[in-house]
Amino acid sequence: MSQVVKQAPNQYFEGILQLRNPKKKVIDFIIRSIKKQKKKSKKSVYITKELKVKNGVDFYFSSKKFLRTLSNQLFSEFGGKVSLNEKLFSMDRNKSKLIYRLNVLFKPPEFEKGDVVLFNDKLVLVKKIGKKVTGSEIINNKNISFKYSDKIKKLEVYKTTVSKVKPNVEVLHPETYESVEVKNKKLRKLKLGEKVKIVRWKGVYVV
Repeated sequence: MSQVVKQAPNQYFEGILQLRNPKKKVIDFIIRSIKKQKKKSKKSVYITKELKVKNGVDFYFSSKKFLRTLSNQLFSEFGGKVSLNEKLFSMDRNKSKLIYRLNVLFKPPEFEKGDVVLFNDKLVLVKKIGKKVTGSEIINNKNISFKYSDKIKKLEVYKTTVSKVKPNVEVLHPETYESVEVKNKKLRKLKLGEKVKIVRWKGVYVV
């Protein structure tokens, strides 16, 4: 059980947050949201159980209403992939009412602000992640935004040195150390010997 979140006095729960590829900042956000709710309402929300699973963790929440709100907050803050599914749990015979439990699957992106990703044959320097991914195309330095997709691939960034500036900018290849021309169509002014970051995809590009 997370030491920051107090466990409920019983194992009652109304919903499960299935968090996959969890990151510390996402966990911290969840904990802050619970603490904020406790200050706003007399009825506290608890995580009644924490279950470690493959590629993540399941949090059992005492309130599905809060969990539904939290799922929207997580998606707005981090983007990624979220899906909600209510399942019939039991029948309240006194009120003749069906009781449902809520399952929320949340998978945050594997990339972060400042990373370089490949999406639809476009190299993008990520500037913001929310309901949409916003960034700048590295090849032509144009702004771009698009919805999150599992097809987005994070690229490795290398540090190297500018080896030539005229007539075209070249950098030292991070593996062969040969001087290679960069493929950026629009590029800020660089100096000989300047340290730069690059990515490789059908050539070399300065980030």
